[in-house]
Amino acid sequence: MPLQEIFDQFINGIKATTLPEYIAVLAGIASVWYSKKSISGYIQQV
Repeated sequence: MPLQEIFDQFINGIKATTLPEYIAVLAGIASVWYSKKSISGYIQQV
């Protein structure tokens, strides 16, 4: 599969993404970030 076709499919997928999906992705990223931050703080205390 040519690189241009992969890029076009990626852009089409981004354009088709709805606002609730963007919010879910951002919430998931924030959750993982907060969890890692919380765990690293706990490890430093031990």
